Amino acid sequence: MVSSGYFGVNGYPTATAKSVYINPLYSNVRAVRNNHVQNTDSFSYSANSINEYLTEEYIKNALKTNPEIRRILAEKGVPAEINMDNLRQIQSNHAVDTQEISKGIIRHLPQSERYKIDTNAINQASYLHDIGKVFIPNEILNKPALLESYEREIMKTHSDLGYEILKNSKLDERTKELVKYHHQNCLGNGYPKTDVNFTGDLELQILSTADKYSALREHRPYKASMSDDEALGIIYADVQKNLINPVVFRGLAGHLSGEKSLNINRMYT
Repeated sequence: MVSSGYFGVNGYPTATAKSVYINPLYSNVRAVRNNHVQNTDSFSYSANSINEYLTEEYIKNALKTNPEIRRILAEKGVPAEINMDNLRQIQSNHAVDTQEISKGIIRHLPQSERYKIDTNAINQASYLHDIGKVFIPNEILNKPALLESYEREIMKTHSDLGYEILKNSKLDERTKELVKYHHQNCLGNGYPKTDVNFTGDLELQILSTADKYSALREHRPYKASMSDDEALGIIYADVQKNLINPVVFRGLAGHLSGEKSLNINRMYT
């Protein structure tokens, strides 16, 4: 799927954004927005402990010691080549943005939900979630057009590849699981495939929503950037499809009302 696969590939029209503003679901957005976390930022980690997994040395060692990485690539006919330039570009833009949006969503969750969240796992996974794209060929990752079906299947491997790169790291299992399934949803019909016992819990939804919103807002070789308004409307379409819990959407809306120039109060209350 094209990068995060959120424009055109999944068939979401930009016009979706125009029909979401009359739904009574938004009557609680103002209250959520004003529900501040006592500690402004509950995320803390050593930059070195995260960034060590993003070095060429670490990735080469993962490739050498974990044969599953080569198997995944060989199955799709992709050479085991490392593209650090693409990874650095992702980390300095999309990864940082996804991490900040995840933080903002959590800050604006109801207190009853907020303190159930493993903030450390989300913080780490939101920064590392696209590490597997280091093995995606540049001509696919940065193709200035929609991908062919076989190219989308190659793109989808980045989730499994990310997990396998981090599999033998010191990161906790929850972080690795979130990296692997960041393109899954409440119904379990995203990717990679899961068993019948899979549940897209709130932590996973926070990461996938932050990832998707960031991707929609970015300019990419295959698409123009969307406005806040358009991107938020498409995220709400996922709420209507039962792919995202409304509480996560409200958390995103609350974050945007404080961090962006979007007038959430006017639009959603």
